[in-house]
Amino acid sequence: TTLEKALAQSLSLEFRRVQFTPDLLPSDIVGTSVYEMNRGSFEFRPGPVFTNVLLADEINRASPRTQSALLECMSERQVTNDGVTRKLPEAFMVIATQNPLEFQGTYPLPEAQLDRFAMRLSIGYPDEDAELALLADRERRDPLEEIQPVMDGAEIQELHRRSREIGLEKSVAAYLANVIRSTRNDGRLVLGCSPRALLTLADCARAAALLDRRDYVMPDDIRRLAPVVLAHRLRLSGESRYAGLRPEDILSEIIGAVKIAGVLLGGTLLAETVIGAALFRQQAGVFAVGIPTLGLDIGCHGAADVGALVPGQTGGLQRIVDNVGGALDQTALIGVFNAQDKGAAVMAGLKISI
Repeated sequence: TTLEKALAQSLSLEFRRVQFTPDLLPSDIVGTSVYEMNRGSFEFRPGPVFTNVLLADEINRASPRTQSALLECMSERQVTNDGVTRKLPEAFMVIATQNPLEFQGTYPLPEAQLDRFAMRLSIGYPDEDAELALLADRERRDPLEEIQPVMDGAEIQELHRRSREIGLEKSVAAYLANVIRSTRNDGRLVLGCSPRALLTLADCARAAALLDRRDYVMPDDIRRLAPVVLAHRLRLSGESRYAGLRPEDILSEIIGAVKIAGVLLGGTLLAETVIGAALFRQQAGVFAVGIPTLGLDIGCHGAADVGALVPGQTGGLQRIVDNVGGALDQTALIGVFNAQDKGAAVMAGLKISI
């Protein structure tokens, strides 16, 4: 609850909390129509869902009927009551918690509702240093009282608009779609990812690229976000559960096996492919994306090695290729070097034969 309050306060958003219990009704969330005797008509009383940040605390304690009241809100950002549809605020999000230990009197969330949550995060216990900091912060004051807004709803909407302008190149989009389809064809899963999961992961990858000050999505964005965006949407088969597998384990294998632009993302390089330390550009569009894990596999080469890549010089890249046992086709180097991209080379048309 403190985390959600701090988030809403730092973004100048309205925050409401609903404690889900077995006797909670859908009208307690979305609102209801009340008869006004003075007017002789029914008047709609909005529920707590008409806010910016809604905390559904212990959501699995409510009945499926009550849980379903959030389906329209989360999917279409609107509420329909007595045949009248009312829009929710543009800046709207639902944060739900579940108690992982107590299962008596709880109702597991159906797949349709789990699919509407963009991410699932497991916070866990803080470490020793964090707990000591908690004690120190609360000796004389409540830290929430000192949180100052850093942006408002209008700025959030502007960031949302800018994120939709982030480029998703065809090969990266194909990689994303292949990851989603692979979850449906894995025999260890009885339920794979839906088209909604595809769109959600694409939106999250665009947002990650925007926060990283890039105007394009990289495969590494997808790989980094896939566990928190996709894992809660997967359903294991009975054999997989008895074998002790987790959805995250299967998802990790799928991500490592799906190929993009002739590169096996697990670290094995295929012959005659286009690869690099960061990414490649062709005029305004990205036509192939390099693999950041390549830098990790060969010792995290940074600006010191890649920095030698200027037109007409290939020494820096030659050292990288030597370390992975390959040979550089120097005649294919037709690019430019951008020293501002975190020390990584941004090249056009660089081809390496491994």
